Amino acid sequence: MPLRLLLPAAGLVVLLAAAAYLASDDVLIAVGALVAGTTLLAVLALAAGWEQHPSFEEREQARAHRRKQRWDASAGARAEDRARYEAYQAAKAAKAAKAAKAAKRAGDHRPG
Repeated sequence: MPLRLLLPAAGLVVLLAAAAYLASDDVLIAVGALVAGTTLLAVLALAAGWEQHPSFEEREQARAHRRKQRWDASAGARAEDRARYEAYQAAKAAKAAKAAKAAKRAGDHRPG
């Protein structure tokens, strides 16, 4: 049900409840008609936009776009991390080379 029809439908529910009261002179029947009509109206109003949602592909496209934005936003931090890691690896390699050189020198000076 389009939302523009919601107010007239609510008026119709009230009129039906009033007609039920006038026809039976029983308040319970009128209240029951009002509750049933209001429930039906709420279900129809909630179901009005049931099919108005993005498709799976559109949602995935939006997620991919948000991921790309986050990736691009963190490019600087990744570059800093990469530079720090490469400096660490270079220092580690230099330390290992220095230790190997010292071990070789220590091995050359052994009396034998």
